[in-house]
Amino acid sequence: MTDAPVGCSEAVLWVTPHGRYLAEQRGWSTRPAQLARALARRGLYTTILARTPPHRTLAALRKLRLEFIGGWPIFSAAYEARIKLLEHAAPSGFMEGRLIGAVAEHVVPPPAAVIITDPRSASALDRIKGPLRVFDAYDAWDRSPLYSGSEHRVTAIRAGYAAAARFADLITANTPTMSDRMSALGARNVRLLPNGAHVDGERERERTAADITYLGNIQPRIRVDLLRAAADVARERHSKLILAGTMQVAPRGWDDLLRHPAVDFTGPSYGAGRDSLLRSTAVGLVPHVVDDYTVSQDAMKVWDYLSYGIAVVGTAVPPLSSIPGLGTIANSPAEFGRAVAAAIDADSPESSATRRHLAEANSWDARAWSFLDLLAEFTRLAR
Repeated sequence: MTDAPVGCSEAVLWVTPHGRYLAEQRGWSTRPAQLARALARRGLYTTILARTPPHRTLAALRKLRLEFIGGWPIFSAAYEARIKLLEHAAPSGFMEGRLIGAVAEHVVPPPAAVIITDPRSASALDRIKGPLRVFDAYDAWDRSPLYSGSEHRVTAIRAGYAAAARFADLITANTPTMSDRMSALGARNVRLLPNGAHVDGERERERTAADITYLGNIQPRIRVDLLRAAADVARERHSKLILAGTMQVAPRGWDDLLRHPAVDFTGPSYGAGRDSLLRSTAVGLVPHVVDDYTVSQDAMKVWDYLSYGIAVVGTAVPPLSSIPGLGTIANSPAEFGRAVAAAIDADSPESSATRRHLAEANSWDARAWSFLDLLAEFTRLAR
C-alpha cells in the first residue's frame, strides 16, 4: 500500500445499497462510491458489497462471476484499480446481517474496517468481529419523501440508526444534523465527514457560460417559487434555466414551471452530458425547502458547481449553511432572483478560479485522507 497513514491495513469492506447498476448509470456519483474510489486512490484495496435486485444481476451475468464467500453465493466484478464489487440479493434484515458477517470474515483481502452506509443493514454491525465497525450516517433516510407512506421501511430505518449507535465503533456523519442525531442516540464516537468535490484539471466552464442550472433529483424538497424567480432572470438575460435531474416525485407547481419560456427540463444528466451542461452554466442553484430532511443532507450539487468555478445560489441547507463562503443564501423569491442576477453580474475569471480552488481544498481525495486518519486512529485504539 502507498501513502496510507500508519496503523491502517490495506483493505476495507464497504457495504452499500448502491450497486454496479447505479454506479454505471450515475457515473459513480453517490457518496459511498466517491469515498470508496478516493480511498482506493489513496492505496487501500476496497471491496464494495451491494444489495442488488436480482433482475439487475441477471441482466449483467456476462459481466459477473459467481463466488461463494463464507458459504454465501455472491456475484463479483472487478472495477477500477484496487476496487472489487460484490453483489447479493439477500433482503435487508436477519438474512442480510448473516451474509454481511460471513463476507466480512472470509473476504480476501481481510478488511481492517467494515463500513455500512444503509441503516437497514446496520444490525449486521453486531455480527462483525475483528474489523473496525463503521457506520456512515449520511442523510436522514426516514425523512425522505421517497419513503413517505411506507411505515415498515421508516420503522426499519429508525431501528437501524439505533443499532448503529449501539454497535458501531465509529460513526461518520455528512452534516451536523446527522452528527447530533447519532450522538443523541448514544453513539460513542461520531465524527463529521462532509461530502466533497470531484476535482479534475479538465473541469472549467466556458467563459461565455450564461445558463442557470438546477442539477439534482426532482422531489418535493424543491421550491418551485425560487426556480420560477431564477427563470425570470434567465428570460431577462436571454438565457435558459436548465433543470437536469431524475423525476422522482413532482413538487407542487412543477407543470406550470415547465411552461415558462426560459425553462428547459432535460431529465437525468451524467457523464459527458453533465460535463457539457456544467461547462455552459453561469449560476448553479440549490432551491431546497429548509426542513428536517434537507438539513440532514450535504448537497453534492454544490461541490459539482464549485468544481467548475460556477457561482452558487441556494437556501440555508448544508453545505451552504455549514461551510462559510461557498455561495449566496437567499430564502424568498425576490431575494433569490436578485442573488442570481448579482452572481451573473459579479462573475469574473478571478472569482471562478477562487471557487475552483475552494473545491480542490474540499475534494473527495481530501475527505479520504480525513477518513484514513480516523481509521488509523480507531484501529490503533482497537488493538
